[in-house]
Amino acid sequence: MGGNVSQRGSWFVPSSVHPLFVSQLSPRTDSLIAVFLTFTCVTSVVGNGTSLLMFCRRRKKLRPPELMIINLALCDLGFSLLGAPFFIISSWSHAWVFGDTGCLLYGIQGFLFGIGSLLTTCLISLDRCLKICCLRYGKSQILTL
Repeated sequence: MGGNVSQRGSWFVPSSVHPLFVSQLSPRTDSLIAVFLTFTCVTSVVGNGTSLLMFCRRRKKLRPPELMIINLALCDLGFSLLGAPFFIISSWSHAWVFGDTGCLLYGIQGFLFGIGSLLTTCLISLDRCLKICCLRYGKSQILTL
């Protein structure tokens, strides 16, 4: 196959897809990427789901730093369940098959879960920094008169 041979109308690129949305990678490369992304998505769902299940089992003993870990797991799980199918299906299809509306929805969920994950990671880092650098951080202050 040549470098710029169009794959439109074949079994992996529907003919209704606009030419700008067709992948520039070879179908083999797109398939390898799809396999890797599928493995990553399944691993993420299993790992974050297990974390959330463990936190649910001991929810009465949770401390504030653990709530940040729960939020991070929810953000990652949300992206894995709502975002990963977009690019996995697109990799298997060798084109973006969701159109403009799908692109908008993918961008919105990616933005929301990405910002949530980024801010949560920032808060976890700040909490750890304060815990290491400030010896009194996190200890309850008992006032005696």
